[in-house]
Amino acid sequence: MPVGGYARDIPSDTDDDDIPELQMPQPGDESYQRAVEAMEADVTCDRWRKEEAMEEHLRKICHDNNTAVRKRLEELNESLTYRHKIFLG
Repeated sequence: MPVGGYARDIPSDTDDDDIPELQMPQPGDESYQRAVEAMEADVTCDRWRKEEAMEEHLRKICHDNNTAVRKRLEELNESLTYRHKIFLG
């Protein structure tokens, strides 16, 4: 390999670190404190809220279906003799 590599090589990402136009000033204490305080807030997003709402909706549907099946079995068991009844647990 030639010294410095080939022209087609990927350039180093640290070559332009000393260029004055690209230097950023260090943030002050006040902006640092605002950034730290902003990170303490709860993280949430629309997708998480929608997924949580859908989970709650599915939980309610399953509970309602379970209740309806148990109620129907209780109604069926009322007209059966003891020997033919289904045990619901």
